[in-house]
Amino acid sequence: MKIAFYADNSQLMQADFRFPDKGSPGVGASLYTQVAVPYFIEKYFPGKIDLIIFANNVEKMPEHIEAIQANGLVDAASKAKDVGVDFFVFRARQSDPEGILDHIDKIQLPSIGVGQLTPFPKTIRHMSRVKSFKSLVCVGREQYDSLIDSPIKPKLSYIDNGVHLESCGTVDSKPVEKDGNLVVYMGALVPVKAFHVLAEAWPLVLKRCPDAKLSVIGSVKIYGENLSVGPLGVAEKGYEEK
Repeated sequence: MKIAFYADNSQLMQADFRFPDKGSPGVGASLYTQVAVPYFIEKYFPGKIDLIIFANNVEKMPEHIEAIQANGLVDAASKAKDVGVDFFVFRARQSDPEGILDHIDKIQLPSIGVGQLTPFPKTIRHMSRVKSFKSLVCVGREQYDSLIDSPIKPKLSYIDNGVHLESCGTVDSKPVEKDGNLVVYMGALVPVKAFHVLAEAWPLVLKRCPDAKLSVIGSVKIYGENLSVGPLGVAEKGYEEK
C-alpha cells in the first residue's frame, strides 16, 4: 500500500523536520503531525507501507521517507495521483478555499482528511458528497461525538493526536517534581487561541493564589517565520498591545 501525506510548510521553509522524534521543530501541531505520523509509521513498522511526504520545501524532511516537492495542496494531490498512491492524507480545513474536494473528486483520488480544526457545516456536507473523500479523521473523541449526527457520519472516525513520550523526556528519566502553583500556556499567540482571556483573568488568580506563576510557551511565528511581530517579539503588534 502506498500512502502520501501533504505537509504545507510554505510559510516555514526553514523549519527542520528531519528528526520528528526530537519533537516539533517550532511549528504548529497540525503541520508537525503531517510529517510525524508517516515518520513514526516507518519507524515502528518499517517497510510495511510505502510512504511519501509532499511538501513545499523537501530539503529538511526525514531522510528515510520519500519526499516530493509540491506547490500547494492541489498540486500535491495531482502528483499523488500521478505516482499511484492508494490514499492521500491532508489537513482538512474549516472551509475549502483551494477547492481540494472538487479536485480529488475530479481526478478520483482516494483521500483522507485530518480534522485538526472542525470543518464548518457547509464543508462537512461537501465532504459527505465527494466519493473520493473516504474519511474525516477526528483528533479526539469529543470532536467525533460533535459530528456524529451530521451527514459525514458514515465517513467519520477518530485517532487521538499522539504524544511521543521519548521526545518529552519522560521515558527512563526521573519523575518531574510538580509545582502546584505553576500554570503553563502553550500554543500560538494569536487571538483565536484566546491567550488574552487568560491574561485578563490572571490578576484575579493572583488575588486568590499570590504564589501562582504563569509560564507562556509560544509565538505567532509557529505559523509563519516571516510574520511581523511587535516589540515583545511574540505576537502581532496590535495583539501584544492588547
